[in-house]
Amino acid sequence: MSCVLASKFWEDVSVWNIDFVDHLKIYSLNTTKKLESIFLGICKYQLFVTAEQYTAYFFTLVDRQREFFLRTIEAHEDEDLRRALLNYVSSKNRKA
Repeated sequence: MSCVLASKFWEDVSVWNIDFVDHLKIYSLNTTKKLESIFLGICKYQLFVTAEQYTAYFFTLVDRQREFFLRTIEAHEDEDLRRALLNYVSSKNRKA
């Protein structure tokens, strides 16, 4: 929940809880709202995240997501599909 709130604070684009619910598919919207409320209450609404902290955590999460995705591809049984997905990921990394 701390990362969700930090992104709401630092991102230029307005982010809604439903965006995280749709993307992460971990909790329902109601559960996410309750978790956010509980977290804010624990912090007494005293939140501050520096740009450096946010950036560090953001890229750590991006890297972990990429690692998970690659492990999932590498574990796939269909060799042709695995090769095609790895080629796709590799081409995206070259463009980035």
